[in-house]
Amino acid sequence: IMNLLAMGIILSCSLGGITGIHQRVEPLKDAGYKAKDVLRIIKLKPIIAFFIGGLIVQTGLAFVATSNPYYATHALGSIGKLTIMNTVAIVGGPVSLLAVPLAKKIGKRRIYVYGMIVTAIGCLVRLVAVNDKTSGLVAACISSVICSCGTSFAQLLYYSIQADNIDYVDYKLGLRAEGVIAAATSMITIGAAFSLYVLSWTANGDGSYTKLGLSLADGLIPGIVVFVGAIVFLLLYRINNEEAEKIQAVLSERRET
Repeated sequence: IMNLLAMGIILSCSLGGITGIHQRVEPLKDAGYKAKDVLRIIKLKPIIAFFIGGLIVQTGLAFVATSNPYYATHALGSIGKLTIMNTVAIVGGPVSLLAVPLAKKIGKRRIYVYGMIVTAIGCLVRLVAVNDKTSGLVAACISSVICSCGTSFAQLLYYSIQADNIDYVDYKLGLRAEGVIAAATSMITIGAAFSLYVLSWTANGDGSYTKLGLSLADGLIPGIVVFVGAIVFLLLYRINNEEAEKIQAVLSERRET
């Protein structure tokens, strides 16, 4: 019932958003790129930093997404507990509305990193939940809320940062590289395979999974991986709000002339 309710809310909001769109985007003439330009694009430092940081972070998040059903079944005692965890995670949606004003004040880059660090903390809370099924569900729900808030913040700004990267490529090379950047970001969900490997490595003979395996796959490893990815992004990605505004101003001037 909860899943159907969630699906209904998502569908109604999606349809409402579609019907409210009155603009149509026309393609820019002579704004494409050739195959030989791809290497020039992906060699730019912000693109490399965006890809490496995103790859590490998304690998950690894929760990959680893949191992959650096993975690609910074997640590909490029922796959139905996953529905409760997903339902309370809806809290992250409204909280994410604060991301944009905070990003304008503090910076997209920093708010994205802060969101990922909050997510990492949420993952580590899962370590408490494997010890007792009753209190474990409470800990799992708290973890889901924390992860949801952090991820909602970061994912919202992730696409905004992606747009800044597209502008940066245009600024440096005079090319619109939406396709290359979108393709690169679609290759960063390899963490699911690692998660299943960790679970299989610590499986019991009866098809269940040890507390060690659940702790590693759904708590400790993703928490560490997401935290490392956030720090790597913070250190390598150097486009701040001021530079992004400067780039946009230059591009606007170019288009006017």
